[in-house]
Amino acid sequence: PWSKVSKDTGIGNPKASSAEKGERFFKDICQKMAQLFIDLSKADVDDLYE
Repeated sequence: PWSKVSKDTGIGNPKASSAEKGERFFKDICQKMAQLFIDLSKADVDDLYE
């Protein structure tokens, strides 16, 4: 749980953030999630240990 990571669930200094960093982070995460879904769609459901 997040309570094990941080008392207030926040990590890092938010003063270092910017809209550009947020947009880059969002795009990177979306790309990684998309690749995960692509990889999952290619998995053989009959072979659980692929």
